[in-house]
Amino acid sequence: AELAVQGHALAQINKAKYGAVRRLYLGLQIMTLMAVVLMAIGSYFVLSGKARRLDAKARERAGLSGLLGGAADGDLPEPTRLTDIGVREPSGVAADPRTGHVFLVGDDGSLAELDGAGKRLRAGPVKGNLEDVTVHTPSGNLVLLAEGSSELILYDAASSREVRRLKLDHDAVLGQPRGDRTQGFEGIAFREDPARPGGGVFYLTHQHAPALLLALAFDPAKATTVGGDTVLGRWPLGSHGDLTAVTWVPALERLLVIAEKDDQLLVVGTDGTLERELTLPGDQQEGIALDAQGTLWVADDKDKSLLRFENALEALQGRKPDGRGTGLRIPG
Repeated sequence: AELAVQGHALAQINKAKYGAVRRLYLGLQIMTLMAVVLMAIGSYFVLSGKARRLDAKARERAGLSGLLGGAADGDLPEPTRLTDIGVREPSGVAADPRTGHVFLVGDDGSLAELDGAGKRLRAGPVKGNLEDVTVHTPSGNLVLLAEGSSELILYDAASSREVRRLKLDHDAVLGQPRGDRTQGFEGIAFREDPARPGGGVFYLTHQHAPALLLALAFDPAKATTVGGDTVLGRWPLGSHGDLTAVTWVPALERLLVIAEKDDQLLVVGTDGTLERELTLPGDQQEGIALDAQGTLWVADDKDKSLLRFENALEALQGRKPDGRGTGLRIPG
């Protein structure tokens, strides 16, 4: 009788244990199911929200594209890739409207001159971590941007001679202390304006922390330091960062700015208004210029090449291959 009682008690204990294990496994199953449902709901909201943002962005681009002719993203022609360019790390490019030649600078401190077809004419060293170059059209000289030393280098390309260097007061020009000391000005462009000192306006892009487009007026032949008093405007370009280059296009009366992280070409007004965005091919686009023939040049640092887009101006203006317009007027 005693053994029977003990056996019965042991059986009751085992039954209770098995019941607890069944409840534990049932709870785990319910928690797993709830986790799957929550993940599915979260994924739905994330993907649907992203889809709505992309759709809104597409509608915005569609509305803005009419400002310059209605061409959509991806309308730039296929580029020709040039590698015999005399620069190992191409980071900036400029087109001289007088000669039709193209000037290319590299991070390694090199400057090369190419003809309008991209054939290398000459190349040589220029001291500095060169990030971009522009043509000061009133004098015909080049202005090179050295990021590491925060300098502008006035250069006579005809005699292959450095004329002078101007110090960039980085924080004063930026209007605030930079958030990352390793980041600096990466792009430079020039727009003629006889009413301004030096005959025009210089545009600079600051890559990160903060990412800004800036306009400045000074005479590169007379100034020794470029400070905050030369600044005409500072503009963030929406949510875009990694602004690596800028160029002025007289035919559009607009600026073209590279947002390298997004692989986008931004069309910007002289007041800093972001008007349009286009997809820009390339691996690491760090320089841009558009010559008088309507050819777009893009310096690709990572690919160590220069991309040449023929008839790019027509694509930017929204003209058809047969030369007919879209019915929208383009400045210039």
